[in-house]
Amino acid sequence: AKIDTLQEQVEICDRNISFTTAEIESRQSIINAIRDYWRLKPIMTEYRNIYDSKAKELFYVENMAKIDEYNSVIALLNANKLPDGTLPGAERLNAEINEYKQSRSMNYDNKDRAKAELQKYRVLMDNVRTITKDEPNKAVSMDR
Repeated sequence: AKIDTLQEQVEICDRNISFTTAEIESRQSIINAIRDYWRLKPIMTEYRNIYDSKAKELFYVENMAKIDEYNSVIALLNANKLPDGTLPGAERLNAEINEYKQSRSMNYDNKDRAKAELQKYRVLMDNVRTITKDEPNKAVSMDR
């Protein structure tokens, strides 16, 4: 029962580690998207201010990758807006990242402790199996 409990603890820690890692990556992607938005915004402003269709098309072809990247950034930012329609600030996102990193670190520590204890119980269980397996043989050999 103790082995099962420890295995369950290790699995829970693994799930928590995966969750916190995904949350850290999510927050980091939002921070990166905000940076990319400000980096790409001048290009989009320039593109929008071109009124000659041929010049606009030429500008689009020359900057297609950046314009597509800008559109992807906008989609990511729109998907991560708060209920009030604003984006979370970088300070808030960094604070959340730090909290998730602490949680992940704690889960790694708990997992390591549980795995070490689990290993001890497995060795103990193997020893018990070996002893109980050998005893009937000793009893038979003593009777002869």
